Order: sequence, then structure tokens, then C-alpha cells
Amino acid sequence: MLISYFDEVKPNPQGQPYYWLGGLMLRDDVIQDIESELNQLAHRCFGSYELTQSTEFHATDICSGNRNFRRWWDPTRRLDVLKELARIIDKPDGVFRIAVRLDVARIDASVDYEAMAFMYMVERVNQFACGKRTTSILIGDLEHGGVVERSVRNLSEYRQNGTLYAFGQNIGNVVDTVHFAQSHHSRLLQLADTYMWFQQMLNRTDEPAGIKIELIRFLRQDTDITWEHKYKYWPPEQ
Repeated sequence: MLISYFDEVKPNPQGQPYYWLGGLMLRDDVIQDIESELNQLAHRCFGSYELTQSTEFHATDICSGNRNFRRWWDPTRRLDVLKELARIIDKPDGVFRIAVRLDVARIDASVDYEAMAFMYMVERVNQFACGKRTTSILIGDLEHGGVVERSVRNLSEYRQNGTLYAFGQNIGNVVDTVHFAQSHHSRLLQLADTYMWFQQMLNRTDEPAGIKIELIRFLRQDTDITWEHKYKYWPPEQ
């Protein structure tokens, strides 16, 4: 079975025009090893294995030196943490990446683009699971509470009737319901958050600064993170 952890990144006018939804599809037999790596990294960073808000990895805070990393004045130290998280995401076996990117400025204002992104993500998780001859469940960040009930309802509809639009798909390999958890209770949700933060950073329209310059170079040259196992970019590039 695949366990698919997902998160979102909302657009903002400071160089981030896209709505992102996606994360990581993990084979269940690799999850314990990945959790162990993340826990070891947390112990090196925070001196604790506990799952609390004060030991949580948030890529934006690591990069900027805020919250749990506010006393990490050496930017190289924070960069090393981001690189270590990237190496875990970049594992060649058992860790699969999925991303949906919507250019909201090019989508009709009447369209619920968050629901559209969720539908595209469900389709691609289903396609990937089908190709692997397995099933998947979805686990999202409870912090985005507004989407919980709608996501559960929509997935149930897709499993019963297929997805929407002219080329709707049958959803037979995504099972159960959509599960949600607090991100500080799940290292794997934190890893999915990190991956989606990497995606938006790699696709921003403004110029990078600070440690982002070296991080982008590292991701593009020393990892395969810029390549997704399943993706949907909508609308298509002009």
C-alpha cells in the first residue's frame, strides 16, 4: 500500500502566483525507516525525539530562521537541515513525489480552484497506485481545517461516480476516506510540507536571495526533486 501525505501552498503577490497541492506517496514498508531518519535529524536539531510544535520542521521557518529556528543565526546550519530533508525526499526507492500546480490568474474566477486541485491530485494518486498494482490512502494537514469536510465529501463522490469534467476518471485505487492530522504529530506530513515548499520556491517569479540561492542550485544539480512521479500543471503553458 501507498500512504500519500499532502499539503498546500497558497498563492501570494510577492512572486508566488500558483496554488500548489501535493506531497509524497510512500510505500508502507519504507515509512519506519524514513521516520527514523527524521527523528534522528530532529534530535540533532532540538535534542528531543518528541513530536511537539517546538520540534516541528517547517521549511519556511528553517529558511528564514523563525520560530523553532529563531536562534540559528548561522544560515549555513539551516541550509544543511534543508539539504538533509531534500536528501530524504530524493530517496530513489519507495518515496514518490506528486504535485498539482494551478495558475490561478488564468483560471476563471467562478471556479473553485482548491477543489479542482484536490480532484487532480486524487486522479494522479489513483493512477500511480493503479500502475503499482496497489492502493493508497490520503493523509493531509489538519491545519487547513476548511478543506477537511469538503475533501472527505468530494473523495467519496469521486469513488462512487468518478471525477468531473469530460475526461473524468474512475477512482478505484484510493481507498477509505481522507485522513487529517496535526502536522507536528507527523514527521511525514512535515516532509510533505517541505517538498511543497521546495516546489513553490523552484517556481517563483521573483529573484532568490540568501540561502535560497545555494538551496536552489543544490536541488537542481544534486537531486531529482525537480522531477515529479505524477503531476498536473493547469492551465497548460502558453
